[in-house]
Amino acid sequence: MGIGQCFVGGAGDVLRATLGSCVGICLVHAKTGRFALAHILLPCADVGDRQVPDQPARYVDTILPHMLEQLGCVGSSRRGFVAYVAGGASIFSGPTQSSKVGASNCAALARALREHRVRVAGEDLGGTSGRQLIADGVEARAFTIHLDQDEEGPSWEFPATFPGPRPHEETRHG
Repeated sequence: MGIGQCFVGGAGDVLRATLGSCVGICLVHAKTGRFALAHILLPCADVGDRQVPDQPARYVDTILPHMLEQLGCVGSSRRGFVAYVAGGASIFSGPTQSSKVGASNCAALARALREHRVRVAGEDLGGTSGRQLIADGVEARAFTIHLDQDEEGPSWEFPATFPGPRPHEETRHG
């Protein structure tokens, strides 16, 4: 998946976002067996004096309403949703603004999740290297792969009510 994209999947799907200073969010609605994964570029859609509403997946402050809509959430009901978040690395060195994008993305994401009352069930944020966030509906889990070490990072099982198959003894890295 590319920067600024959001896709919806289900029990048979595997979605993947490769993140540096960008942040990714996997939003799961366990009872429906659906999830969405977004690759978010920047904290805010404000660009000077204008808003950029036609690209909601590019910005932290516009992605959650978009994802909730894509997953069929109507009104103010947020029950049954959990989030898994990753990314926000400081991959640029020095005191420049670009070296702070990862931290700004992480702070904006935490604020947006609180505002929308979405529970975070797992996170792998910050650091200095990129990672992948994988939403695996086949194994009913989300996990990260740390690119500098080429090894799996934290792994989180989707809620037990997710109707997809449960993990087998052998782990799959689709």
